[in-house]
Amino acid sequence: MVFNKNLPQIVCNDLDWVKCHLSECAVVPSILSSARDIKCHFYNIIHKTDRDYYVDSISTMITGDEVFTLKNSDNVKVRCTGRALANDRLLKWIGVVSGLRSKVKSLGSPPGRENTINVLMFGYDSTSRNGFIRKMPESYEYLKNDLEATFLTGYNIIGDGTTWALHALLTGRNELDLPEARKRFVKTFLNNSDFIFHKLRKDGYRTAYYEDSPNMGTFQLRFQGFAEQPADHYLRDFYFELSKLSTDKQNEFCVGDTPSYTFLMNITQQFFTQDGKKFCFTKVGDMCHYDFNLLASADKDFVKFLRWFKETGRLQNTLLMIFGDHGVRRTDVRATYQGKMEERLPLMAIVLPEQLIKSRPEIKSALKANADILTTPYDIYNTVLDAVDMTDHWITYKVKGADLPRGLTLFRPIPSTRSCSEAAIENRWCTCHTWQTIHSSNKRYHLAAAALVDHINDVTKSIR
Repeated sequence: MVFNKNLPQIVCNDLDWVKCHLSECAVVPSILSSARDIKCHFYNIIHKTDRDYYVDSISTMITGDEVFTLKNSDNVKVRCTGRALANDRLLKWIGVVSGLRSKVKSLGSPPGRENTINVLMFGYDSTSRNGFIRKMPESYEYLKNDLEATFLTGYNIIGDGTTWALHALLTGRNELDLPEARKRFVKTFLNNSDFIFHKLRKDGYRTAYYEDSPNMGTFQLRFQGFAEQPADHYLRDFYFELSKLSTDKQNEFCVGDTPSYTFLMNITQQFFTQDGKKFCFTKVGDMCHYDFNLLASADKDFVKFLRWFKETGRLQNTLLMIFGDHGVRRTDVRATYQGKMEERLPLMAIVLPEQLIKSRPEIKSALKANADILTTPYDIYNTVLDAVDMTDHWITYKVKGADLPRGLTLFRPIPSTRSCSEAAIENRWCTCHTWQTIHSSNKRYHLAAAALVDHINDVTKSIR
């Protein structure tokens, strides 16, 4: 609890002139009522690869309360001018806004698959289950009591950091299973077809991948990223262009006048108002990556976000997963035993849609029975595919000597005897180990010390 601090709420002091809803962007009422002769030029931000984008040199102008429609890009840069009604002073504003361009169309579902369920995976960086309970108590209570979420208490990371978790969540594999795409080894991009976005889009789903913090993006910090954007809707270029405009540390976690986490919630809600089947993966990174205590700022807004999904009836046919990639890794809490455990036990809460429970009533009790069993991101990938009835894409790989596949579905009983080795969890990340103090008279005590000294001598040999 020494590390648990109450920080001020994130407040954004910028003023947005323009906002978008779905495909329509317009000047906000407060500006329309305080300025005249308003002119805004919209420049499309065009994605090329995860390493390259450009802002179109040709603009479209609107005046006053006219509407600009997003067609060629979800993301636009805007330059506006006007004159203050109070003193006729020239006013200028430059910003970046995002919505959902109108040209994106679903590929259409195969016959008989038109009504499979939607999926929303909404995550927070560096968030353990216990950390979520401490910093977002209202959200925890709403998930637990109002939405009857199942919290996985035995949900264990499989390797170090975000990429290990999200590779498994989105491909069912880890980064070593997939073709080499690390920046320091190759200039090859990640293969879109390995990811669940690609598989679901081919099945007729609209897809969205929303993540802030482009400078440390999950698949771009150590990896080359994607040659083509992985989902229909994507925010990487938006956040990059936004970072060029904003140098104010006070608005570090803001998108204009809105906290970045609220912006991500808003754009996710808009995505779910579209027709057809939908898969969305949203991850809040910036604020909780650098100081986990800031997560508390999002608590009340997240309850509103969850309540919107319930009250609009969208949870009837949407599988909801609230997750963390891992626990806190950047502060002194990691040196404590509790910190080491929480790093290895991230948040995973699952809300089943009524549509799925009605068609498969047995999955509710199976999920509850698996709540305290050892589970991993590999299992989440297979569970999502099970929920949308695409088990032909399951990853069925088995660890050598194991009886069960590495990834299982949470909709069937998982043995309580499952081990970390069977689940392909690297030894150092396994929370199932029991720790014992070894007396100095024990032979292993001295063998361990000698092994450490030998290793140090070996790695320093070339420079001694």
